[in-house]
Amino acid sequence: MNKKSKKIRVILLSIACVVLLSIVGLMATVKYHRSLYAVNGSAMSPALNSGETVKVSPYKKGSVPQRGDIVVFDQKGEEGTTRLIKRVVALPRERITISGGKVTIFNKSYPTGFNPDAYYLKDQTTTLGNNDVTIPGNQFYVLGDNRVVSLDSRIFGPIALESIIGKVNR
Repeated sequence: MNKKSKKIRVILLSIACVVLLSIVGLMATVKYHRSLYAVNGSAMSPALNSGETVKVSPYKKGSVPQRGDIVVFDQKGEEGTTRLIKRVVALPRERITISGGKVTIFNKSYPTGFNPDAYYLKDQTTTLGNNDVTIPGNQFYVLGDNRVVSLDSRIFGPIALESIIGKVNR
């Protein structure tokens, strides 16, 4: 092999490396930006404010949302699919009641019920509505922290695990 063909080979190899590194960098950037979501509205205030950008991580295989997690999910409606951000309040097979402005969760550990808001809301909030729902398996009941303006499970019911994109990282 002569000097000229070695030089061309080195140049082509260098170009291939630059192209490959550019593609890898672009893929990493796209993946990172897909995990960023803009908060639109005040339904999660004061935890999340409108205009704030949050990073969302998918749940690892075998793990599921826990009570208190803030999740991003797709909600299908009459006008198509909307991406929403809400807090998980009730888990599969639990019973949730909303009455007299209060949320109560009933499960095997708490057969007489408990108020989940006491664990993650600094100020107790009034929750409008009159609901009594037992959550089916693989579904979750979600509420906004700012209940007065939140479009949540009180309106559209529990959400399916499959609709959850991931958990907001705090």
